Amino acid sequence: MIWWSIALASAAPAWDEVVADVGWTALSTTTRDSLEISVFSKDVRGVHCLRGDGRTDLTAELLGQIISDIEGEPTWGTTGVTDARILRKDGNTLDYYEYLDVPDWTLTADRFWFLRSTTSREPGRLVFTWDRMGERGGPYQAAFDAVVAAHPRAVEPPVNMGGWVFVDNGMQVDMHYYACTDS
Repeated sequence: MIWWSIALASAAPAWDEVVADVGWTALSTTTRDSLEISVFSKDVRGVHCLRGDGRTDLTAELLGQIISDIEGEPTWGTTGVTDARILRKDGNTLDYYEYLDVPDWTLTADRFWFLRSTTSREPGRLVFTWDRMGERGGPYQAAFDAVVAAHPRAVEPPVNMGGWVFVDNGMQVDMHYYACTDS
């Protein structure tokens, strides 16, 4: 019975559960570079999720290009990603790896992940979602083993899923960022 509880606790929530409007608690609102960002939190099936909302003058298509620039993120991003590689690209699907160098003062291990993302477009809306590919990098076990050998203290979160939703709103775009993880 214990193994069943552990399996349920580490199962990724479904995308529809995450983006549902119910259950979100407002945490904060801040302004950064003239962009107002509101942050919300909720638990979905025992997994902690965050949502960030904002509005920009950039187009949804340009935002989609920026977030899918996986290999460029270490050079322009501010999240701490120091290594990123596209493993496979096929139409609207992208398999990739990223390594997050967590500052030592946090007393937290570095993180890495092997993710599969999907981009969907419909008039006035662009959605970019990602989810973990499974144990040991899914189909990329050799690459996974190389990361573990190079960074033996780094961990891959058992749950790592989320996405970006960009919705045209007149001359601006509403941005919604979702991230769910259990570590």
